[in-house]
Amino acid sequence: SDNNRIYFWILINLIVAGCVDKDVITEVVGFGTNHASTHEDASSIVDVTYAMLYSVSKSSNGHGHVKCSCCRDPNDSRFAFAINAGLFQMCLKLLARFWKHHDDSMITDMGLLFHGAGAVALLNKSSRTIDKQRSNIEWSLNQPEVTAMAQNDKAREVTLAMKFIVDTSALDLDTTHVCRCCRQFVLKMDVRRCGSCNIAIYCSRECQEKDWRKGGHKQTCKHPKEKIVKQTEDEQRRFQSLCDKYFHDDMESIMVEATLQGYDICDCIVVVNLTQAPR
Repeated sequence: SDNNRIYFWILINLIVAGCVDKDVITEVVGFGTNHASTHEDASSIVDVTYAMLYSVSKSSNGHGHVKCSCCRDPNDSRFAFAINAGLFQMCLKLLARFWKHHDDSMITDMGLLFHGAGAVALLNKSSRTIDKQRSNIEWSLNQPEVTAMAQNDKAREVTLAMKFIVDTSALDLDTTHVCRCCRQFVLKMDVRRCGSCNIAIYCSRECQEKDWRKGGHKQTCKHPKEKIVKQTEDEQRRFQSLCDKYFHDDMESIMVEATLQGYDICDCIVVVNLTQAPR
């Protein structure tokens, strides 16, 4: 209706003016879910949502209206609000309604929205919100109308990007590592470590061999024994400095006591060599 369109343009003007808060985000998502009756409406909603959830990064050179994941950074707080308000469900509803439309620009723009948001799943607020909404989002992703969209390559890519975000947010970063070679996440149970330094982490033998031959680890790898020797030598120097200080500070009283007790001064000194200590 005309009233709905007027209301939507009011929301757009608020966003353009930088007045984006929890209420505005909730209203935009609600409008897209309940009032986008045409393909034109859906396209406008996706454009507005993108502008609302992304902040212009430094690489955009100050140009504010840039729709490119390399020029905009996902805003953690705004994404968290939008996810809580039903961002995933809204987009899936729009996809299900218009994926067969001859103009696929709306799907392309939605792809930018979610492909650029992959990092959001690892941010604090968004990750926690996804965890709270996980069952609802996964239920929406598994509906028959979503499965039917697999016939459209772009629509399928959007749903796969959504699933990637949901799956990534479930990673326990305390028990998750990153392969030094391919930069993929590796669960603690699947970690392979360099046998020499026991520090470099890999997801497979192939990555380990590739990093050794071409990735530069061969030049930077140090055997633990070399590190232990150096560390022990440093400890020895610090320990000896302390002993020398205490001896010199107390030397007069030590010599007096040794004379009274009839001891040779050399018998009053204990030498400790940490480099010879067994490991």
